[in-house]
Amino acid sequence: MRIYEGMFVLDDARWNENPEAVMREVRGLLEKSQAKIFVCEKWDDRKLAYPIKHRNRGIYVLARFTAPFDALRTIERDCQLNETVLRVLITRDEESERLDKLGEFPPKPGEPIAPPPPPPPRAVVPELPPEDDRSQGPAGKEGEPDAE
Repeated sequence: MRIYEGMFVLDDARWNENPEAVMREVRGLLEKSQAKIFVCEKWDDRKLAYPIKHRNRGIYVLARFTAPFDALRTIERDCQLNETVLRVLITRDEESERLDKLGEFPPKPGEPIAPPPPPPPRAVVPELPPEDDRSQGPAGKEGEPDAE
């Protein structure tokens, strides 16, 4: 099975009432579709760029899990019908799949999922000497004398 990453934007009012129940609800949405959850944790609490379902703030929850491909539609549909989930985005986590093939996934508790990739090397551009404008005529061609 493939490894997926799901970002859930949740209703902050429900979160503030009972965060544990909301996390159980998100986990339940995934487990109902036979998903095996590796990580499911609060990522951030932010002001939304625009109101979603009359809410201006949202709780972001990040989950990494495996599930059958057919289950993704079910998960997304269940999230649309759920009043706590404002938005959901599920993507394939290719980096975790690569680590899984190497036997390094899932990580031990407390370890980051994957280290950030190193920045690409910067290309060094050699400096050119300044051009000598005296070698060019008014037409911009080299070697021609100035026509006066």
